[in-house]
Amino acid sequence: MLSEQSAATVRATLPAVGAAIGEITERFSVGTRA
Repeated sequence: MLSEQSAATVRATLPAVGAAIGEITERFSVGTRA
C-alpha cells in the first residue's frame, strides 16, 4: 500500500502523467530496445 503522502503525490501528478503518457511510453520502448 502507498503511504498517504505517496498517494497524495500520485494524485497530484496524475494529470501531467496522463497528458504525457504517449511520450513516456515511447521513451520506455526506445530505452528497452537499446
